[in-house]
Amino acid sequence: MNKKTIITILLALAAVVGQAQIKCHVEGTLDTDAWGDEIIICEAGTDLRVVDEPRFHVKAKDGHFSYDIETDFPRLYVVFFLKQQETGSWFQGKFLAENCNVNVTMYKDKRPRIVTSGEEGRKHAVKDSIEDVRFWNPVEEIDNKLENPDCMAEFYKADFISTVTKARSLNVDSLPQTYVDSIRQVVDYYMQNKRARYTDAGWQLMQRRDSITANLVPFRFAYDAEHPCFGRFTMYLMPSKPSSMQTSM
Repeated sequence: MNKKTIITILLALAAVVGQAQIKCHVEGTLDTDAWGDEIIICEAGTDLRVVDEPRFHVKAKDGHFSYDIETDFPRLYVVFFLKQQETGSWFQGKFLAENCNVNVTMYKDKRPRIVTSGEEGRKHAVKDSIEDVRFWNPVEEIDNKLENPDCMAEFYKADFISTVTKARSLNVDSLPQTYVDSIRQVVDYYMQNKRARYTDAGWQLMQRRDSITANLVPFRFAYDAEHPCFGRFTMYLMPSKPSSMQTSM
């Protein structure tokens, strides 16, 4: 084999290696117009406050949108309404970008419905269904109780409720600095002493919530150990689901 032929082969191999091996096509439908027509689709873990690129923004037209992903290996992606995310509490859908088609339905006040034709994505959907039943549904039930305005007096101490109310109404430009500082000191105390916020009933709920979430990561590792092929993508699935942000796979 002459030198020219070898170089040609090497160049051809380099071109193949440089090409995206994964192509994922996403089709989406908006079930609501309450949050506008701008959707964000980006890799999981992306912080839009730090990294925000035009390619993350997808405009829906007549209630529909589409998006194509090309990547070198399967990656976890998220999808959500931009305007909803800007409120600080949003419903986020997740899917595994692999060689497949993904169908997304976006709703006003619940998690997006994700349907994928990918084999790995379907495996993760099974795992997530188990997680929902064992962990997230019970946690969501507790959070709904704790966040219900009508139940605050049952679960939170009166001093804490008063402090939160004052802190939310602070106008630093019109109040004496000493008063503002005193409220901030009390807020800092409650931030550092979680138990002090709750009544006995509220604390019992928080302990139950903590005991549920404490078993989540061990469950994921155990599930991966029982399903060796599944574990290849676990590194992209480890973020937790805090109560301030509604998420779903």
